[in-house]
Amino acid sequence: MFYILHYLQADSFLYGTFANVFRQNCAVVCRLPLPWLVYSISSGGNAYPVNSQGMFCSTVLLFAMLLMVVTTIAACGWRMNKFTGVAMFILYIFFVTATLLLEYDILHCALYS
Repeated sequence: MFYILHYLQADSFLYGTFANVFRQNCAVVCRLPLPWLVYSISSGGNAYPVNSQGMFCSTVLLFAMLLMVVTTIAACGWRMNKFTGVAMFILYIFFVTATLLLEYDILHCALYS
């Protein structure tokens, strides 16, 4: 009996994992390009202008945030507590602020100065 229950839980886990991967792929393939498609159709087939001037600094900021998040979680003993939650919230506010400052050219990327 224990073997059957163990097998069903593993099967349920694998089904949930595959369903989640499928859902994420559908989100990227179907829903992500939808705004650009609507813009292109409504503007007579013109492409949406993309500015990638700050891409390097945004990528560095993203990896720095990833490093800070992992460091914070490791410093908290790999456990979620109030300090970890507050630290994640502060890191998120920092990330959003830095991204907006880069986007609106208040904070300039050193690569494109």
